[in-house]
Amino acid sequence: MHEPHEFVRGGWVEKWGWAEKGMVSIEQKHPFMQYLSTEWEQNFTCPEWNLFFRKNYNRCLLFSVLYCVFIYYGPKYMANKKPYVLKRPLQHWNLFLAVFSALGMLRTVPHLVLVLHTYGMKYTLIAPASVVYGQGTVGCVCACVRRFYG
Repeated sequence: MHEPHEFVRGGWVEKWGWAEKGMVSIEQKHPFMQYLSTEWEQNFTCPEWNLFFRKNYNRCLLFSVLYCVFIYYGPKYMANKKPYVLKRPLQHWNLFLAVFSALGMLRTVPHLVLVLHTYGMKYTLIAPASVVYGQGTVGCVCACVRRFYG
């Protein structure tokens, strides 16, 4: 079992008795799942990724503002221009997003079901995400999704 995160050992999670259980990974509970992920994913921990996102939160804010500006001014700029033919690139983009989302779902849903079954709904909803989803394969997938979309 993975050791509980230091936040778990330090307070409110202990009073509900979750800290002594430790975090169960899907690979430990169902060994056949280890063949569906790499060793790097299975040994992934989130502190260095959380540090990266905390140091670079301003990038997310900047890209969000630029996106809103583009959404507002883009149609005004293109109003009198010849439209681009983007049917094929958009089909490829949508296919990529569908495959990316399906792979992410295949990595995270088994872990979600395991956490629900092992710890219950209360833990799944209120425990810190870095504890529940910050380690192993699921932590790696979540970090990649955050990196890709943020």
